[in-house]
Amino acid sequence: YGFMGIVLQCIAIKASEMIPTAGVCLNEKTRKIEMLINPNFFATLSDDEQVSVLLHEMYHLIHKHVYMGQSYAPEDRRTLNIAMDMVINQLIKHLPEGAVLIEKFKQVDGKPFPPNCITEYYYNELKKLKQDSKEKGEGSNGQGQIKDKDGKGWEDSFDSHDWDNADKEDLMKAAKDLFQRAKQKASMEY
Repeated sequence: YGFMGIVLQCIAIKASEMIPTAGVCLNEKTRKIEMLINPNFFATLSDDEQVSVLLHEMYHLIHKHVYMGQSYAPEDRRTLNIAMDMVINQLIKHLPEGAVLIEKFKQVDGKPFPPNCITEYYYNELKKLKQDSKEKGEGSNGQGQIKDKDGKGWEDSFDSHDWDNADKEDLMKAAKDLFQRAKQKASMEY
């Protein structure tokens, strides 16, 4: 995780109670990517879980999730966020309770979600779960919902990310700038 540690040194990390957990976003004023962390949430975590949350947010950047959502309809972005979390959480140990794990879900046919798939695969499978739920008249106003194998609904537990409404070009430029600064810092340290 050496490079990720250097990226963390180059990103502004701010405390915010406006989000339930943590997230990365584009600061509209500075045009730079920032990480927001809810201090109340963070204080409840062990050291290993705190590291896992930081890694989770870094993986959203590395996997280019910050500008992926703009290709999807606003009503599908929560489903997309669950799919993105399924991808990156497979790479991280010591996640806090409540994290999205593929092991918590089953496909419409009852089979477990396969590991190591791309975001689009998980997204499509989650859409099938939502459609199946809709056909059963479940969810708010019968619109369907994504439930895990224990029956817990997931979509209402997620907030939308600030990157959903940011300009894609601005996000790409800010991410490129962040990684360039990290690369320069890495070359100075080694």
